[in-house]
Amino acid sequence: MMDDELSDAYFGAVSQRWAGHRWEWRAELPCGGRRIEVTLGLRDEPPGDAAAVLAAAREPVRRILAGEPEIRRRAAAALLPAARDWTEAAAGRRAIALPKIVSDAEDIERRIVPVALHLDLTPGADGRMPGRLSYDDDKIFRGQAVHAGLAVTSAGRFTVADVGFQS
Repeated sequence: MMDDELSDAYFGAVSQRWAGHRWEWRAELPCGGRRIEVTLGLRDEPPGDAAAVLAAAREPVRRILAGEPEIRRRAAAALLPAARDWTEAAAGRRAIALPKIVSDAEDIERRIVPVALHLDLTPGADGRMPGRLSYDDDKIFRGQAVHAGLAVTSAGRFTVADVGFQS
């Protein structure tokens, strides 16, 4: 199905499409000094009024993007052991393309940059919407995409549920 183009006061230009098992809305918003792709999903439900769906997503998305520095800080702290392991393993193999040495969590925090936010607007069993903020790095993790999994309320309050690598 072709994308429908919509316009929203907060999200700007938005593409809407049926992705086989869910409705998706995609836009680009500023985050972390750059523009990132924001994807909103609604599983197995007709969207009804797309403007109402986007309006309901504004506050959760706004809060997540405003909280991105703290999310990145938490992700960096959680990833520090893995970064050290990867660096030590590469040094032990005398890898030709030795990853840059990671000194502390602040080093990771400076070197990962946000690239995408995915938010599923269909609440899970706990009533919260699952989300994922994805980051690129400068080869700390050999090009693996880093993610921070989020649990988000309809009011936009969120917790970092997990941090890891996207497969």
